[in-house]
Amino acid sequence: MLCFQRGRCCPAALVCCAEEADGPHFGPCAVTSPPSGATTSYQPRLEGRPSDASACRVRQVGRDQIVKKGIAAGERLNHSLAGRPAVRSFIRSGVEAVNTPFAKSRFRKELARSGEPIKLEVGGHNPRDGWLVTNVNAVTRLYLDATKRWPVRAGSVEYVYSDNVIEHLTLQAGRQMLVEAHKSMRPSGVIRIVTPDLRAHVDMYLQGASALSNEVSSHYRDIGQQVEHAVDLIRIPVAAFGHHAGYLYDFDTLAEELNRAGFQDVIRCELGESKHEALRGLDLRSQEGGAQLAVEATA
Repeated sequence: MLCFQRGRCCPAALVCCAEEADGPHFGPCAVTSPPSGATTSYQPRLEGRPSDASACRVRQVGRDQIVKKGIAAGERLNHSLAGRPAVRSFIRSGVEAVNTPFAKSRFRKELARSGEPIKLEVGGHNPRDGWLVTNVNAVTRLYLDATKRWPVRAGSVEYVYSDNVIEHLTLQAGRQMLVEAHKSMRPSGVIRIVTPDLRAHVDMYLQGASALSNEVSSHYRDIGQQVEHAVDLIRIPVAAFGHHAGYLYDFDTLAEELNRAGFQDVIRCELGESKHEALRGLDLRSQEGGAQLAVEATA
């Protein structure tokens, strides 16, 4: 097994659950190794080590710190196991099996505590003041599968925000997400969606070699993508990051899907900008410039 201590990988065990009142959170500790002869369906048993002060002194830190450590550990785990998908899947499945029921319950409790109107982020990673930030990853604190029925009272949500999520979903799953969002929102509530802009990528491709030195190409290289030919500026958004299993949009297509779900007054926005104060400064991909599409619509 693998562990991460102080950000490096070593041949021991990691990823533990640290108990608190509403269930486990994930941070550095121990995952038991599989028994001899175990198959890939084996679910690891998670153990804390109270004697390991650096790993399990969870009662002395706040809930947000625990969540941040868990997210960071999960990200390090993903990166280090990028070339070992079977091992990554094995560890993830165990952590996910333990955390998901608690994260679902925690989301319902937070909904009840938060009061209305609600500001809800779908597919987020980092806590935001005043927002319920949900995800489906293995270490999320608040679990929401946006493609299924939302456990949210109709008319209780004022803002929904989703950054680079819908392109990972099939067209039908994306439609379901938009329908559920609309059902949850109060009249005049606003949804903001950020997703790769397929038309912008096609336009860059048509520019030919001159596009290979622009900000978007530089950003893709910085995150490890190969950009040698103009065609890469179409290949990357279509084939990389798991987008091949989802559905990509341009403004017209996304506007049509939002209208289909019941939204109206669809507008295109600059990244980070909105006429609604609650939706300003949320977008994290400004370095991708025109390659990202930011859209808002009214319920």
